[in-house]
Amino acid sequence: MTKPYFKHDCGVCKFLGTYDYTDIHSIKNSVDLYHCRSETSLQLCNEGSVISRYGNEGRSYASSPIDLLPENTSMLDLKEAARRARKEA
Repeated sequence: MTKPYFKHDCGVCKFLGTYDYTDIHSIKNSVDLYHCRSETSLQLCNEGSVISRYGNEGRSYASSPIDLLPENTSMLDLKEAARRARKEA
C-alpha cells in the first residue's frame, strides 16, 4: 500500500490505498481512498462510510455511507473504496 497523495485530517479513517481510474468523461484521476467507522458514520449505516479524497482542501472529497452506495453508481472511486473496505472487514 502506498502513501496518500493528499492530506486527510481524520484520525479514525483507515487509508485503503490510492486508486487511478478514468471517469465517464475520459478524465484520468488519482485519488486516496478511506474507510471511516467514526461514531457519526456508524449512525448512518452499519458498515461506515467511504471517502475519496482528490485534493488537499477540506472540501476536496466525495463520500457515501457504504450501505447507501448504489451498485450501478458512476462514482467508480467510491465503488472501489467500498469494495476494498468490505474486503478488509
